[in-house]
Amino acid sequence: MNRPTQRRSLLLILALSIAAAASAVQAEPKTREQVAAELQQAKAAGLVTYGEQEYPPQIYQPSSKTRAEVRADLRLWTRAGLTELHRGELEPDVFGLDYRTRYAEYVRMRTGPEYQQALELEGGLSNANR
Repeated sequence: MNRPTQRRSLLLILALSIAAAASAVQAEPKTREQVAAELQQAKAAGLVTYGEQEYPPQIYQPSSKTRAEVRADLRLWTRAGLTELHRGELEPDVFGLDYRTRYAEYVRMRTGPEYQQALELEGGLSNANR
């Protein structure tokens, strides 16, 4: 391809790019009322944060687990030795062999008969406390 043809092709591509961008830039501006209405909708949906809060804010979701299920799960977490690794301000090395071994034991107990036993024990404890 010779130079004049290359130049024409480049100019044609440039012109088409500018035309496409111009149509996107000429969007209709919003009125003050439209912006205010959108802000109110976002506030009502809980999507507006103030200060140094996380964005988007976490929306409270009630747990579907019972107190006995949570306590049974915690009992297995403790039996696996994971509470020892989560003490203090530093996070545990979740990629280390010790953590992975303990976590695998927790998952094994959580998916095995140990969970059902812990759940029955917690159910018995909650009935005794009433």
